[in-house]
Amino acid sequence: MGVIAFKEEKKKKSLAVRNVDVILEYNDTQTRLRTIKLNANKVIEMRENQLLGKGKLQEYTEICLIHAKKRLCIPIVQGSGRYCDHDNGGLRFSVPNNVRIAKAEMHNWHLR
Repeated sequence: MGVIAFKEEKKKKSLAVRNVDVILEYNDTQTRLRTIKLNANKVIEMRENQLLGKGKLQEYTEICLIHAKKRLCIPIVQGSGRYCDHDNGGLRFSVPNNVRIAKAEMHNWHLR
């Protein structure tokens, strides 16, 4: 007899942004993407559309970069969204350590 295991699926919550609205920050050797930072204009726009409420900010599990019709989804640490740069009003998300995305791989990703 076979054993049937039920797997509970977690619903992914994606935050879709344009490629030009983010700043990608890497480690010192440029071999691993550490954080994704949204610029202030995008944060203001998302607040007006109620996409960055207290509960919603903690639910996002990935950020999808969009350029033309291409899309690249990068997983983020759930609940890692932090406001930074009080003068600039940015929003920063952490990328998990097991995600290895180098700067060279991200360069012109939308052309591939």
